[in-house]
Amino acid sequence: MLAAAEAADASEDETFGNSDELPDWTVDKQKRLAKIQRIRPRAAVLRVFPICS
Repeated sequence: MLAAAEAADASEDETFGNSDELPDWTVDKQKRLAKIQRIRPRAAVLRVFPICS
């Protein structure tokens, strides 16, 4: 059963990429902060005006 799961994981990694790795911007503290600061205003708007209800 473990072999089947590992094979499925390897196949998905080939198709979709390795999901175990974090995006580059998460490694660098300054890049992480800049991304959060860019996203924060949109997140605030979405809390007031949710797209999905």
